[in-house]
Amino acid sequence: MKKIYFATGNKQKLARMQFLASSISDDFIIKIVPNLIEVVEDWKTPIDNAKIKVSVYSNLDAPVIAGDTWLYFDNIEFDPTH
Repeated sequence: MKKIYFATGNKQKLARMQFLASSISDDFIIKIVPNLIEVVEDWKTPIDNAKIKVSVYSNLDAPVIAGDTWLYFDNIEFDPTH
């Protein structure tokens, strides 16, 4: 069985990823990365944020995946302080 790490501290995201993986194949298992490092997610796109999450784990013994999602509304002015 092949191990894949998921760079998240969110147990619901982990459970969803494990469910998706198990529905595809029983050949791998997804676990939370050991010693989770919180990174600043201030990049311009969700892909950039996911890449920065993964980059801090280059020394691990298994592949690392990450996900980042955004909700975007086109042409809507929004100020969360009001």
